[in-house]
Amino acid sequence: MSTITRKLQASTPVNVIPLTAVTLQTSGNIACGQYHFASLSQTIAAIGGTTPSLAVALYGSVDGVNFYAVAGGGFTAATANGFQRMVAVDISGFQSLQYQYTLSGTSPTANVRLDIQLFT
Repeated sequence: MSTITRKLQASTPVNVIPLTAVTLQTSGNIACGQYHFASLSQTIAAIGGTTPSLAVALYGSVDGVNFYAVAGGGFTAATANGFQRMVAVDISGFQSLQYQYTLSGTSPTANVRLDIQLFT
């Protein structure tokens, strides 16, 4: 059995501009109907502010409207620059994905790149 890898959002960094208070942001829908597994990675640079914290999680939907947390599809909240990769999680049955992220703290800032890989 061969594995087809498709990398989405690979060259599109998500730049989190200076925020105050907790702000939830959501990506657009990512079609994933023919795939069975997903892996998300994040690269954080220039995180700043007082006690900044970035939380990222993966959500799946069967109808493109109602989204549910994907089991194992999140990171431990990041408080410093660095790289994290989520192990491949089962997305069988979902037709689309979104990632949601929240940057919290006092006057937090960060440059964040989120990449998702989908596997059959």
